[in-house]
Amino acid sequence: MKDRVAIFIDGSNLYHALQANFKRHNLNFAEFATRLTGSRQLIRTYYYNILQDPIQWPDAHLEQQEFLDILRKTPYLEVRLGSTKKS
Repeated sequence: MKDRVAIFIDGSNLYHALQANFKRHNLNFAEFATRLTGSRQLIRTYYYNILQDPIQWPDAHLEQQEFLDILRKTPYLEVRLGSTKKS
């Protein structure tokens, strides 16, 4: 029986690490998951991030929605979004 793998991605940290180390932030998530999984069976990839506020950052929100639409089409990938809380 093959080992099974679930991948958990902190979207914000991955974005900033790609930008800082490679001066880019685009990534083929299906290929990325395949490389991380190797010969093991991928069960699911979870992508976590904070939803951009459409009132405060309308351009960032629109860009994020376009990105999330692409992610949602990636096989075995589930998007999980949180929100910021103001105290």
